[in-house]
Amino acid sequence: MDIVNVSLVITLVLNVLLLLVVGRNIKYSKNSRIFSLVIVTILLWIATMIFYRIEEGEIIATFWARALYISASLTASSFLFFSFAFSKVPIRRRLVFFVLGLNIGIIFQLLHPSSSIVSVIIPSVGEKIIVWGNLHFLFAAYILAMYSAVYIILLRAVLKNVGTLRTQSIYIFVGVFVSSNVAFTTNLVLPSFQNNFSYNWLGQISTVFWVALVTYSIAKHRLLDLRLAVRATIYRLLLVGVFLSVVILVQIIFENYTYKEINLVGIIPNVFVTVVVVLFYPLVDKLFRDVTDNFLFQREYNRQELLRKLGRGITESIDIEDL
Repeated sequence: MDIVNVSLVITLVLNVLLLLVVGRNIKYSKNSRIFSLVIVTILLWIATMIFYRIEEGEIIATFWARALYISASLTASSFLFFSFAFSKVPIRRRLVFFVLGLNIGIIFQLLHPSSSIVSVIIPSVGEKIIVWGNLHFLFAAYILAMYSAVYIILLRAVLKNVGTLRTQSIYIFVGVFVSSNVAFTTNLVLPSFQNNFSYNWLGQISTVFWVALVTYSIAKHRLLDLRLAVRATIYRLLLVGVFLSVVILVQIIFENYTYKEINLVGIIPNVFVTVVVVLFYPLVDKLFRDVTDNFLFQREYNRQELLRKLGRGITESIDIEDL
């Protein structure tokens, strides 16, 4: 079992959980809708890296390599739009169309067989090697330009805002800055200019740092007004972590005692089932309880249980320290 692929799958799951938290507020918040778009592009970036790494044929691997860098370009532009929305900086329609036009141009360049990604070479040992075209520098320039604009906008928000908004801006800026610079080094600079692909997966895994900071900011500093949602999701995240650890441990023990290697394709269904069970168990449990209560008996009134739930709801809704 490839530990890198396992780490990528875990990173994918963590970003999915963050998307579920943010998605609870998309009906009421423009920032939540744009932030959800950012997470979706990150999920595409991680997923395409997984498929790129597990592919054993050069032709299909070339397809996934192009999809990988297309998703990276979408991630950059979505971060730019979110930085405008979060910082409450008005964005002109011309700029929106200009960025979208650039993104479409980069996508066409990546799809062209000789402009950016020519082919993929699969060596017997080590990571796959991408053969770059003569215009690949345009992709690198696009990514650097997009994130440079993101840094400037978010840094201005840090300097401009005060109180809780400033704290939120700091967490967002630090998370984006650290994760993106790791990705620049391992996924862009080393492969593009030094032909070193040994760590071209590390940028995806570095998003765990970004997820951690955003989640903490939501829980502690009311980022996007999602504190209650993130508390419930943290509980489910702990359950997912425990069950995933058990699944991975069983797979490793099976490999050690049977001397049979289990590839990523074999473990993905187990991981998917584990996540689905943990996330949807409360809904199924509530449904079955309501059905049985209606047909068999009415739930008994429990005063202590009622007071306990009321107390929990009050403490989750207000800050006792602020009173």
